[in-house]
Amino acid sequence: MGLQDYRRELDRLDGELTALFAARMAVSAQVADYKRARQLPVLDPAREAALLGRIEALLPPELGGCGTALYSQILALSRARQERAVEPAAENLILIGMPGCGKNTVGALLAQRLGRPFVSSDHLVEAMTGRTIPEIFAQSGEDAFRAEETRALALLCARSGCVIATGGGCVTRAENLPLLRMGGRCIWLQREMDALAREGRPLSLTRDLHEMYAERAPRYRACADLTADNNGSVAQTVAQIVSQLENPT
Repeated sequence: MGLQDYRRELDRLDGELTALFAARMAVSAQVADYKRARQLPVLDPAREAALLGRIEALLPPELGGCGTALYSQILALSRARQERAVEPAAENLILIGMPGCGKNTVGALLAQRLGRPFVSSDHLVEAMTGRTIPEIFAQSGEDAFRAEETRALALLCARSGCVIATGGGCVTRAENLPLLRMGGRCIWLQREMDALAREGRPLSLTRDLHEMYAERAPRYRACADLTADNNGSVAQTVAQIVSQLENPT
């Protein structure tokens, strides 16, 4: 087999894994409905421990640790989804939108208003790597940053009841879209192009923002459950979001 043959086989296997993951999450949603109807707890520590033990036993020794780490993340995503289905207050609120549109500022005030934890995927990437976002771009390139961003999103979307600010370009990677959709309720924060902050944002400093928006807007729109205008004060934007959450149409 040549390299392209190996890659085609990997692509086929990745397709199967993706389909199986989607099927598993669909069944997990059905389990959540069952538990909600019968007021059963979401977490079953004994079952999770037994399941991880079985996974480790099925894998060769050199893959056991990696397999259990991967499956632990799948279980965390499944558990978080069930928690959000059983208890609506456990649903994450995920802010998406262009770089510099105010996701961190609005997110922090929204979290304070709702009494929720506030977390940021950019902040988590910086904490995990020990580098700032501009440093990662300068030293390792955009692809390296995007890989770390996906890791951060997977960790944050496995939590419950948080306000999560994402990076403006997270929607450019296909693997992030299911995380956003399953991770909670996505709020597309919108701001006029000439009001977008550019400082500390490598791509905003080097690319045409109108072109960037044209590429990303369809993906923001596909993910968004709500939209919010952030051209006024932060307090006005937060009030607008809270109103939509309390009075869904």
